[in-house]
Amino acid sequence: MKTDIFDQVGRRTPYHTPDGYFEASEKALRTKANHLPAIIFRKLSTADRRWYYIIAATIAVFIGIFGILNFVLPTATEADVPVYSEVTDTAADWSDFAEADIFLDNMNW
Repeated sequence: MKTDIFDQVGRRTPYHTPDGYFEASEKALRTKANHLPAIIFRKLSTADRRWYYIIAATIAVFIGIFGILNFVLPTATEADVPVYSEVTDTAADWSDFAEADIFLDNMNW
C-alpha cells in the first residue's frame, strides 16, 4: 500500500524566515541609505565646455557638408531611372500548373 507523503510531512512548507527578518532588513537598509553621500552637481569647467563646443562644431560641419552636397549634386529624375516590367501570361501559368498536377491525370473528365 502506497502512503501519501503529505501524511508524513504535513501541509506546511519546509521553508521559513527567521523571526524579525523583515524588520531587521528594513532597519539595515534605512541606516545604509542615510549614510550614502548626496549627489552634488558641479559647474562645468572650461575644459568640459571646450569639448561641448568641439562636438557642436563637428555636428554643424557635417550638417553643412550634407546640405551642400545635396544642393550641388544632381538628383535623379524619372527619365534617368530605368523601368523594369514583366509581362506575364496567366493562361500559360495555369496550363503549366494543370499539366504538373498528378491528380488531374487520374480524373475521369
